[in-house]
Amino acid sequence: MVTGQKAGKYIKECSDISERYPHVSQIQGMLAVTEMTGCMLRGEYQEAINASSRGSEVLMKCMGVSLSVLSMLALNRVECTIKLNDFELGKKQIKSAKRQILENPINDQALSDYAICLGLRTGNYEFAYREFVSVNQRKISRFLTPISQERWVILEACINLLVAAKKITPEPDWPKLRAFRAASFVNKVFVATKNKKGDNIQVLIFQTLFSIIRKKYDAAIDRTSSLEAYCNRYLKDDENLRNNCFFKLLLITTKAGFDRRIVERKSEATFKRLKEATDRSKLNNTELIPYEELWDILLDHLPSSRR
Repeated sequence: MVTGQKAGKYIKECSDISERYPHVSQIQGMLAVTEMTGCMLRGEYQEAINASSRGSEVLMKCMGVSLSVLSMLALNRVECTIKLNDFELGKKQIKSAKRQILENPINDQALSDYAICLGLRTGNYEFAYREFVSVNQRKISRFLTPISQERWVILEACINLLVAAKKITPEPDWPKLRAFRAASFVNKVFVATKNKKGDNIQVLIFQTLFSIIRKKYDAAIDRTSSLEAYCNRYLKDDENLRNNCFFKLLLITTKAGFDRRIVERKSEATFKRLKEATDRSKLNNTELIPYEELWDILLDHLPSSRR
């Protein structure tokens, strides 16, 4: 927030420079990126989109405009629509970005990543599915670094979780997902599992939910046995409050014997705290599907009475 405020102040101070050099692409590009980034850091995502659009219009009139800067502005507009939880605006920005970004495998994968996240965050799971299966997996392994490839393994696990939970029901004429093993996908995300406050959170959650959906309760208990210590060690700060709350909901589920009625009763206070923790625009970037939706998926797969 402090950096975002400084960026906004700097842009105001540089207004005369912007007017003095309207056709110098390097100056206009730096100012456009600074204004947009400042808005994003302050959480002003609609204004960030507006600033990015204005910057792109100015840059298109400049001599020797950098396509990489235009690509950055277009991609960040899509990212902002995810924060705004606005699916229709996101689709428009994706369509616009496809026309503006510099065509190369890195930009293509980034735009596909944002498109999938837009569908996941807004509950448009069929859209996320179709965007995921349209990605060329060979290009991912060829052009992305091993760490970036792990991101796509986690996205793949997320899509397969939704299929297993019957939130996505592929039609016969839809493109097929490749074979996926929930029990072993963690072996493909070695670096992600070391990021205890980041991607590893989703890895642990997806593993546990796969076990519950498939009624492998012993495996779910094994997955959650160390979550309490994990919360106390890694998820104590406010930024990780939602992660902390969802881990505790998983613990409540196992301790209640996976009985839906008991789980719902004992989880009321924790779930209320999770919902009040933050608004959708401030969700942690690791939270691919909002935890409220994941909790509904979990409850739907619990028996109403169980020994």
